Amino acid sequence: MREIILESGDSIDQVYFPETAVISLVSPFLDGRVPELASIGREGISGCLSAIGSGTTFSQWVAQVPGRALQCPASAFESAFEQSQGFRQATICYMEALQCQIMQSVACNAMHPVEARCCRWILMMRDRSDSDELALTQEFLAEILSVHRSSVSLTIGTLQQAGYLEAKRGSLRILDRKGLENVSCECYRIVRDRFEDLLPGTFITQ
Repeated sequence: MREIILESGDSIDQVYFPETAVISLVSPFLDGRVPELASIGREGISGCLSAIGSGTTFSQWVAQVPGRALQCPASAFESAFEQSQGFRQATICYMEALQCQIMQSVACNAMHPVEARCCRWILMMRDRSDSDELALTQEFLAEILSVHRSSVSLTIGTLQQAGYLEAKRGSLRILDRKGLENVSCECYRIVRDRFEDLLPGTFITQ
C-alpha cells in the first residue's frame, strides 16, 4: 500500500494488469495534496495509452490497495495491440471507459458533497476486490478525495452509525452495500454502467 510504482514523466517500460491490487493515478501538487485522477484494478490496464503513445507517464502511479499485478513489457503490449484486432478492440474499449471514469470524477469532485463522493469511491474499490474488507486508512482516503482528514472522519462516523460500514484500524468493512449505493451520487452508477456497456462482465460484485 502506497508504494510509488512510477513518477510523473517516467518512461513506461512495463504495462500492469492488476489482479488483486488497485493502482491510483494521482497528480501531486506543490502544497502536498495528491488528488486522484483514476483508479485501475482487475478490470483494466495501467499504462496502456502511454505504451502505444508517448512512452512516458503524465501522472504518478501509487499502489492504492496492496496486492498482485501482472507485468508485460511495453514493447510486447504495443506489438499485441498492432497485431491482434481483438486485443486492440478490447484495449480501445477499456481506454474509452477509463476516460469516462476520469471525466465523471472531475464533474463529481466539483458538484457533489464529501459523503456522496466517499461512498462512490468505496464502492469503486469494492468492485475491484474479492472482500468486503478494504485495506484503506482514513488518512489515505482524505488524500485521495482531496479533503481534510476531519471531513473523512465525520463521514465515516455517519456511515458507521447508519450501519453501512465498520471502520477498523487500517481498514474499512462494508456491511450494507445497498445503503452505500443509496448515499452515493449518481456518478458511481454512470461509470459502472459505462464499463458494462463497453466491457460486459467487467464487474460481477453485487
